[in-house]
Amino acid sequence: RASVYAVTPTPKATPVPPSPTPIAYVMPYPGLLPTHPLYFLKSLRDRIIELLISDRVRKAEFYILQADKKLGMAVVLSEQGKADGAKRAFTDSLSHRTQAVAELENSKKNDVTIPGFILEKLTRSMLKHREISLSMSETTLELDALFTRVEALSTNPVQFSP
Repeated sequence: RASVYAVTPTPKATPVPPSPTPIAYVMPYPGLLPTHPLYFLKSLRDRIIELLISDRVRKAEFYILQADKKLGMAVVLSEQGKADGAKRAFTDSLSHRTQAVAELENSKKNDVTIPGFILEKLTRSMLKHREISLSMSETTLELDALFTRVEALSTNPVQFSP
């Protein structure tokens, strides 16, 4: 008569999950850096353009672009070892993202149709911001709060434009 015994399986090494794939979002060229002598002209131009845009959705799109440029500046300044300038650019980037979300929220309150591509662009931009922030050991608490606001915008019925 043969006896059968249960064999205790030996634990296998669990594979380390691969690093998350980078967010597929192309950052715009930041242009002149704050260290350039003519940077004040670029800032002045951007403020004038901001004042001239009256459509809230287009203004939100402008703020997304500005946030992306500031984030690009932060990366370049950080690589150059200019931590103070990089920190200021990160802060400015987050400020522009907050303005973009606020413009879209105001548009939604006024029953303005928010095109789907704007919400998608904002979401991808914010994911890229989070990715870069984490790689540079920056905090993402304020960015996470913005994510919940953007999610609230997209849970309401949004008409997607072609």
